Amino acid sequence: MTGQKKYNTDGKTSEDRALDLFADMMIERIKSLSSKDGWKKPWFTEGSLSWPKNLSGREYNGMNALMLMMHCEKNGYKLPIFCTFDRVAGLNFTKDKQGKRQQAKGNGGEALPQVSILKGEKSFPVFITTFTVVDKETKERVKYDDYRLMSEEQRQKYNVYPKLQVYNVFNVSQTNLQEARPELYKKLEESCRQSKPMEMGEDFSFPPVDKMIKEDGWICPIKPIFGDSAYYSISKNEIVVPEKKQFKDGESFYSNLFHEMTHSTGAEGQLNRIKPTSFGSEEYAREELVAELTAALTAQRYGMTKHLKGDSAAYLKSWLDSLKESPQFIKTTLMDVKKASSMLTQHIDKMALEIEKEESVRQDNGNGKSYLSVEDGDHAVLAYNGSAVYIQHHEKEDSVKVAVPTDKGLEVKFTLPYDHTKDLDRNFQEAFAQYKSQTEPSETKEKVYYASVAYLQSTDDTSELDKLKERGDYDGLLRLAKNYYDGNGMDEEQTYKKPCQNRGDDLLIEDKDFAVVYNGSVGGTYEVFAKYSEQDVRNHITRYGIGRASEDVKEVAREMTHEAFTAMATRKLPILHMPNDSLLYLQYNKEKDSIDVGTVTNIGLSVKHSFPYDHDQSMDMNIQGVHEQLQDMKEYQQEEHVAKSAFHR
Repeated sequence: MTGQKKYNTDGKTSEDRALDLFADMMIERIKSLSSKDGWKKPWFTEGSLSWPKNLSGREYNGMNALMLMMHCEKNGYKLPIFCTFDRVAGLNFTKDKQGKRQQAKGNGGEALPQVSILKGEKSFPVFITTFTVVDKETKERVKYDDYRLMSEEQRQKYNVYPKLQVYNVFNVSQTNLQEARPELYKKLEESCRQSKPMEMGEDFSFPPVDKMIKEDGWICPIKPIFGDSAYYSISKNEIVVPEKKQFKDGESFYSNLFHEMTHSTGAEGQLNRIKPTSFGSEEYAREELVAELTAALTAQRYGMTKHLKGDSAAYLKSWLDSLKESPQFIKTTLMDVKKASSMLTQHIDKMALEIEKEESVRQDNGNGKSYLSVEDGDHAVLAYNGSAVYIQHHEKEDSVKVAVPTDKGLEVKFTLPYDHTKDLDRNFQEAFAQYKSQTEPSETKEKVYYASVAYLQSTDDTSELDKLKERGDYDGLLRLAKNYYDGNGMDEEQTYKKPCQNRGDDLLIEDKDFAVVYNGSVGGTYEVFAKYSEQDVRNHITRYGIGRASEDVKEVAREMTHEAFTAMATRKLPILHMPNDSLLYLQYNKEKDSIDVGTVTNIGLSVKHSFPYDHDQSMDMNIQGVHEQLQDMKEYQQEEHVAKSAFHR
């Protein structure tokens, strides 16, 4: 072999060029590990970067995250946050009440500095899966969003073609964001802070994985046994790993375990990646690279360092040769890393959430029970199930405490850290929601929402799913269906309280994370759902708004708004002081999803005006918009037209 890549140099596509770049970067990294003492280097610099995200906080999938992290390290970027050119340009504009674009302004009405890409900066490619929908007869294309709104019968008239597309992104360091929007930049810095697991050395602990081992929460048993090797047994479908105390430090224990966990994801019935090949073959060498990269990526996500596994060093030359010779090698490897890392992080994050829930219900115990003093900070008193609930911002501790009255005082039920990315009302609202979730009867405590992540119809290859369904192997069907989840999170438009949404839908099987629905009335379709808690849905709404959300998601948004107005009203009624000195009171109408405005009578609010509520804006922005519209009404203007209105809360 000459060592030259066998790529077609004529008319390369953007995908070809991106894969060329990825291969070159991987070759450079592997060469550094191949150098003298190179195998002692970690895949990524210790504690340097958190998981890459876009400006909205959405995490990139494993394939993109891996290359973006390498890109950050190579160029010295400190914040792994990326954005497209259009997203940067969009920071310079907002929409008015009529939906028209206008220049972004500060709180004082002044025009904000323009955000832009720095001169001479070059973009970096990421892969995004898009879908082309084509009418079978007319060959006309329709939007994928419109296709998803069609009935099962209507969908049969179309073919759906998934395609991997290249988008170009810039790191925030390649923009003037820090100077133009310092407050936003500071929030981005805070969002990227990494916290390592516990102490170093033998006592280094990562509770989510410890819990996973103890409770058999992985896809196969994990057995820490005193010995000298870590491995995944295909025949026994189990992982054997030396005890933690046998490793030089706890970090090495977990990173080696991630390597073996990756191998287990390739088993039959999971991602079906591992073939019965002999040790040392080309396919086996590629599997080792998938395991190494996935383990390194997973370790980095949770603040740990992954060094090259000793017995993987033997494959360095094979990896280099394959990267140089085969244009498909890097693509298939990265796709497998994407799927495997998604499985690992989903299970680990699920365990972390369970631990967080367990800890949140523990009370502050000291010498017994903890009590709250209302003098220590702003507080609200809410009613729930006939009892008072006190929620307080404890300024000295920078926390939010939730307490209930007892004969000895206000007993603290739990404490949450104060989230400075949200206002006081939102912190109180989320604390109250958590209190309700912990005190509701068990049959209503855990609300589950189903988000569609894949829709497979007769035009897709569903033969393997059909075989499993026909022989009644629903567990196998569920394992296979999970592979269709790309890790891109919740689509609010396709999220529901129940998985069966159409006539003929049949829920075949579900576990705590996924569900599969079959509909045999129109040729046989499968829909795969990821399951989320109500708090997950609330967090999604807080971060992204509701867009074209389903009615079930909008219902959650209305409840959140109702809670926010209730929390505000317990401290002081929202009043609008109009230019003609009249006072107008506000309340949220959950049934109509509107802000009602009027005057107070002895039987309640006499509504004079009603304004639709915009859930893609904050509560304050909605109230401000109402105030501005009222000020334009003649009945509230002074005869002298002196604008001296003020908003009081």
